[in-house]
Amino acid sequence: MVYNPTHLFGLLSVFNPDAIKNVELTKGGFPARYGGRLSSVLDISMREGSLEKKKTDISIGLITSRIHLERPIIKNKLSVMLSARAAYLDLLLIPINLIANDRPGYKETITYRMYDVNAKLHYKINEKNSLFLSFYNGRDRLLGHNEDPSIKNESDFGWGNSTLSLRHNNLISPKLFWRNMLTYSRFELRAQIDNNVKSFGYETTYKNISGLEDVSLKSAIDFYPDSKHQIKAGVEHIFHFFNPQTRLFYVE
Repeated sequence: MVYNPTHLFGLLSVFNPDAIKNVELTKGGFPARYGGRLSSVLDISMREGSLEKKKTDISIGLITSRIHLERPIIKNKLSVMLSARAAYLDLLLIPINLIANDRPGYKETITYRMYDVNAKLHYKINEKNSLFLSFYNGRDRLLGHNEDPSIKNESDFGWGNSTLSLRHNNLISPKLFWRNMLTYSRFELRAQIDNNVKSFGYETTYKNISGLEDVSLKSAIDFYPDSKHQIKAGVEHIFHFFNPQTRLFYVE
């Protein structure tokens, strides 16, 4: 589960298209296997690295770059997929920063950066059993600097998601499929503001941290009695850990 699944205040998705295998959107009346959700569900499956051949895709731009790699570590047995991208929008903000800094003694800059990384290991135990280890980490960071003859202000806002999952797939028979999954998910929001009051000679620092963590265990089976029918069943338990807010304030 990914909380706040967007970059750049909702303009970009945290899901890298290079790493996506399949997407299924359910707007309402979603199945019971998506328990705990209140509205729509976006079910995304990540690609596995090829077990047979290498694949490399690299793109470098003025404000964004990305890389996608697939490698068979042990041919037909173990593979890895790595996909990463980053945006450095400082170049787009240069005109704004130049306009804001046209007065002597005054300085104001804004910087925004984001990145995300997807990785997946696929281990084929045998023809009926496979293990998958998946990882995701994405961050946004907005930095601000404001200075005039009497005060200097620096702000640092950041937020992001991290997920880690281990899945075991077992094809018991041509009609029965069983999978077990252990998942960890984390979302964190941080804010820090530093003020330096030059005229009085003191500094203040304000920090605000909030977030939540999930650990889930899930087991599910898919049964296909014939070509026209499908039966799904499973159990899931989620441990929720909340940190509504932690505030810190320093004066020097």
